[in-house]
Amino acid sequence: ARRGHDVTVITTNGSIFGPLQDRKHSTPETINGVKVRRFKPEGYVVKAVQSFLCMPGSYRLLRRLTVLDLFKMLQQGPWNVRSIVSALGVGADLVAMINWQYGALALQGSLIKRIKRVPLVAIPLLHVEEKWSRSKLLPRMLARCDAVLANTDFEKGFIQSLAPVEGRVHTVGVGIDPESFERPEGQRIRALYGLGGAPVVGYVGRPQPTKGV
Repeated sequence: ARRGHDVTVITTNGSIFGPLQDRKHSTPETINGVKVRRFKPEGYVVKAVQSFLCMPGSYRLLRRLTVLDLFKMLQQGPWNVRSIVSALGVGADLVAMINWQYGALALQGSLIKRIKRVPLVAIPLLHVEEKWSRSKLLPRMLARCDAVLANTDFEKGFIQSLAPVEGRVHTVGVGIDPESFERPEGQRIRALYGLGGAPVVGYVGRPQPTKGV
């Protein structure tokens, strides 16, 4: 946005970790020159899939029909057709889909190519040891993208092992400026918080069990 680009972020006002209570449904706002639109996840599809998966024999049936991974991705959610319609209505020259842990939304986003000829960029942020990163649907979704951005060369190699995207995967890093850490002020921080000489571990992220804090 600082370079003069017109940037719109389309997201939900909730996640698998719970609703964001302070965000109103679909209320547009502008943050640092970036337009933001939030849509309430449509829970009816997710609930229907969850109810079906609770029925005896559902897994065997879906496995036989080779659509079990699709139903698992839809079960996780979020399902949000309005956000995809909004993305198409922006008239963007480029569409990027970020964080594929929310698989259902990435799946819907990957279908944009079937509706409109617009360059599609994937920023999947894959957790290579997690089951969702090994879904059988990912190769097809990745193949629809014109470019894939990886945090590390390791993730890049993993992506290339999943889908025929040779030449379209680029390692871009995680947006950290190393110069910010070249002049550490350890003694000042220790004195400020009374930490003494014990080892100190810094952590930035959600305080949830799967992060392994």
